[in-house]
Amino acid sequence: MFAQKTSMKKQYFFLFLFLLSLKLSAQVAGVSASKLATYDAVLVPKYALEAEPSFSYLYSRQWFNVNSHSVPYDLGQDSSLLMTNFNMRFTYGVSNNLEVGAFINGDLSSFSFGAKVRLLEKENTGLVLLLGTTFSNQSDQIYRNSGFYGESLSLAGGFAFTKNFSPRLSWDTDFQAQHTLTKHSSLSNSYFLDSELGYYVYEHRLQLVGGFSYNYNYHLDDKMTTYRLTFNPGVTVETGKSYILVAYFPIDLLGKNLERSYGFSLAFTLGFD
Repeated sequence: MFAQKTSMKKQYFFLFLFLLSLKLSAQVAGVSASKLATYDAVLVPKYALEAEPSFSYLYSRQWFNVNSHSVPYDLGQDSSLLMTNFNMRFTYGVSNNLEVGAFINGDLSSFSFGAKVRLLEKENTGLVLLLGTTFSNQSDQIYRNSGFYGESLSLAGGFAFTKNFSPRLSWDTDFQAQHTLTKHSSLSNSYFLDSELGYYVYEHRLQLVGGFSYNYNYHLDDKMTTYRLTFNPGVTVETGKSYILVAYFPIDLLGKNLERSYGFSLAFTLGFD
């Protein structure tokens, strides 16, 4: 009985590692944003460059099981997981209607390239096309080897929409779809929906932001599905024309077959004309 229980704990542990790797697969990355976790329809100015180092810290003591219930890890009631990461983003304004960029994971586990193309700009409304690809050595099936850079290649695309209700109040939302594959087979299809409201106070220097992120993953091999709904509260601080500080605190509210985490993320955006 004890041996069977230990075996089950090991299975849950490796299942957890497998599910954690799903969170590492990227959407479109390398393009600019004006809020927290949502892309907007505003482009980096022509011939301008943005450089953005960012740091994230996530802590987890529970996971969402197959029934979407939040339960402790089966490795012990005091088990926990700490996830930290450092990233760099570089985005360049190629023209008035196009920006391109790169996103590099701090441990070099993935490289992403993205583009934002303006489709519509009318008064206080904007719409852009998002395109991106990610080469990663973090496969969403940890036992596979693809022959690409590391483990897998992801292709993503979607749209971002911005509505400015006033000089202070704005709304951004984006929808993205992603296909992850290896050299020999397709792995998964993922869908992402992000939406955030922002309100400026203190002479357009401090923006209060709140919104939600939802992602859904369908694994093609074993027909397994995961999803996550996250609440994103935070602020942006614009004390100068050339730099912006972004801080937010993601909190997982709902999910299935993945870890439940909370923490914070900091980003410092530098602009060069």
